[in-house]
Amino acid sequence: MVRRRRDVPWYYDLPGARFHFLHEVGEGFVFGAVAGSAFYFLRGLRSSPSGGGRLACAASAVRSNAPCFAGSVGAFFGLRCGFEKAVSLARGEKEDHWNWIAAMATSSALCDVRQGARVAARSALVWGAFAALAEGAMIALDNHPVLVPPAPAAEGRRPALPDLDYATAAGHLHGDPGVLLGIPATHCD
Repeated sequence: MVRRRRDVPWYYDLPGARFHFLHEVGEGFVFGAVAGSAFYFLRGLRSSPSGGGRLACAASAVRSNAPCFAGSVGAFFGLRCGFEKAVSLARGEKEDHWNWIAAMATSSALCDVRQGARVAARSALVWGAFAALAEGAMIALDNHPVLVPPAPAAEGRRPALPDLDYATAAGHLHGDPGVLLGIPATHCD
């Protein structure tokens, strides 16, 4: 019998896709529980009658609505994870941003299919566009020159650091408002 550490989840030893699926469902449930608790607490606080029982009404709203919302978000994350793997397999094990975009569109359409084909198509379009915008923003942030660390210097050499004039850098602290961290203030005329 293999003894397991207490801080490692039971599904930690499962191979790739099954571990990822359970992890995504768990993350979705926790995300839904936190977001649903906050939302339903504020909603219950706002809709309760004025008086002494406002917190009790808010807590009751959380107890009755947040678990259902958390389960729905966990199920959505599970659908998205399953569709993402299915799209990846259908495209020949390609792992890129299109898998996530198609998975978001497909899972949102599947969640809304009971309301009709028109609603499902609209939901797929909206969530697909949202996923494309989110992926585009992530690609832009990944390639942003400020956020990308500089390339390593040549073998055995450290990159040259700019010389800082500490007296000038401290000028703002000692009463010179025109200088902040060695950068003189520019004035627009």
